[in-house]
Amino acid sequence: METILANAILTNSIVVISPIINSITTISASIYNLIGHIKITKNTHYTELIKMLNRTDIEATILLLQTIILDISGLAHDKYFNNNHFILIALNNVKEIITQIEQELHDIKEKINYNTSLYIMSNMRSYDLLANLEVIENKISVLDRRCEYLFKSLDLCKHFTNAECPPMER
Repeated sequence: METILANAILTNSIVVISPIINSITTISASIYNLIGHIKITKNTHYTELIKMLNRTDIEATILLLQTIILDISGLAHDKYFNNNHFILIALNNVKEIITQIEQELHDIKEKINYNTSLYIMSNMRSYDLLANLEVIENKISVLDRRCEYLFKSLDLCKHFTNAECPPMER
């Protein structure tokens, strides 16, 4: 009975982790595209947008995260994910927040597109993006914390497995 339960947990881990990793890499690519679009589109909030992107260093964070996630996908599932469900939770939490960041960036892109399409009375009819910038900065702060938790989870797996986890540089 325990073997059946262990196999079910292992199967669930493999089934769960692949979509999470695929989602994170897909969302990361989408974030890059959205940031690229935002950077090349001149608008009334262009300076504030660029300052926020530089201040939060979102592109470097997403690149590092994407690389770590791809490295995680190469770990032996039976050694790292069988009894270490905290890694799955950490990955899922990271996926959740980058999904929210992607949605916020998408909203900013749509508002920028609308603002640039206005010809008459654009000052009165255009969207103010400052509230979106504040929201996205808060979400990036959450992403930073969740990445830190993911790194700590990967370090913890050394204590719960016989095999060594790859060393994490911070």
